[in-house]
Amino acid sequence: MQADQSEEENAFLRGLAETYEFIRGIVGWVDLQAENLEERLAYYRQFPRIKGFRHVLHDEPQRDFMLRPAFQRGISKLAAFGYT
Repeated sequence: MQADQSEEENAFLRGLAETYEFIRGIVGWVDLQAENLEERLAYYRQFPRIKGFRHVLHDEPQRDFMLRPAFQRGISKLAAFGYT
């Protein structure tokens, strides 16, 4: 399952995954440009069904959004926490 771009959606999908065993994994959302990104990633480690995080780039008006230094810094943090 994939979350919309909000942490509230992450919580909703976690609830579904806890209710329905057939849900094996969640691709959540976290603000990859946030100053507290590492804190948020550490928080999500307690939920083993969250497998990774995605930012829906095609919804961004700035075509080169993924080239922002803050975004690239955020992407580089994922692997250290075991996320894709």
